[in-house]
Amino acid sequence: MNTVYLDGDPLNYLTLEQLGQAINGHVRFLNNSGREVVRKLSDTEMQKYERAVQDGYVFYKRDEDPVINAYWQYCTATGRPHIRAQLGRKYAAFCLDMMHVEWELTANEIGEAAMLLLEAKGRDSRFLEASSRWCESDSVKVEEAERVAHRLFEIAMKGSPIVEEDEWAEIIGDQ
Repeated sequence: MNTVYLDGDPLNYLTLEQLGQAINGHVRFLNNSGREVVRKLSDTEMQKYERAVQDGYVFYKRDEDPVINAYWQYCTATGRPHIRAQLGRKYAAFCLDMMHVEWELTANEIGEAAMLLLEAKGRDSRFLEASSRWCESDSVKVEEAERVAHRLFEIAMKGSPIVEEDEWAEIIGDQ
């Protein structure tokens, strides 16, 4: 069986068929009884998933959103950072997950990500964590969400061995 191991764990893997399903709009997840379920994304969910793949991050409102899982599977299988933001009315909770990628954030990049999250905060932060593999904050102003997500993606991709120099200009855009 051809497999893609998640986090190098032989008990946590996707078969190539499952990877194809994730990329083609199917998501695998465990239901409340612990059974594995494969579900096709709706047209709206598929558009949201495709935008996440294109942008490098996903926005969601509820934890049960299947697009989060589909996008995480895509990121894990392709070795890209997983950036997600749960949008509330005033604040967004951000998470940058790099547990499954081949590189880590440098000390400067960790500082850059932490400063970005602190500068965009809309209240006294109850939670901020930044490490070489994980960054998280619960208090980013919603109106700053798009900018913060885009910048977190830029920071996360700096050390990427999967980005060629000519692709880098596309990622960071005209600045």
